[in-house]
Amino acid sequence: RQVMDEFTTLSPRHDQIDNDNADGDDNLTTGRDDVYEQFVPGQGNNAYIFPGVALGLQVAGARRVTDRMLLESALSLARQVTPERLEQGCVYPPLADIRAISARIAADVAAECYRAGFADGADAPAREARVARAEALQYWPSYDANQSRL
Repeated sequence: RQVMDEFTTLSPRHDQIDNDNADGDDNLTTGRDDVYEQFVPGQGNNAYIFPGVALGLQVAGARRVTDRMLLESALSLARQVTPERLEQGCVYPPLADIRAISARIAADVAAECYRAGFADGADAPAREARVARAEALQYWPSYDANQSRL
């Protein structure tokens, strides 16, 4: 099939993003009247892995990243994908839940930091405590409405 066929058979709607989806995800549709395919955008490294690893290092007080920590972050992310999301063809959890997902990834990375001996302290806190610590360390952008503009 030629690439040009895709451009010449588009309906007047063209490609669009459905921002009114009930589950809060953005969905890309083909815009063709004869074909409906749903594509759910996802990010792995930049949206989930790197923030989760960095936060996990902070939770544990670690200063070194190992291959095993990166693997633990990927495994943690994979465990958070529901069967329903997999049925939709999604390999990532919803981006709308990114803060909670990142905190859980951080907790799992911190556990690996403790296991490997790179954390401050000998014993890893319980997982719930690591998640709570990660949530407390997350940046929350908030701005004073009365703050002068530059």
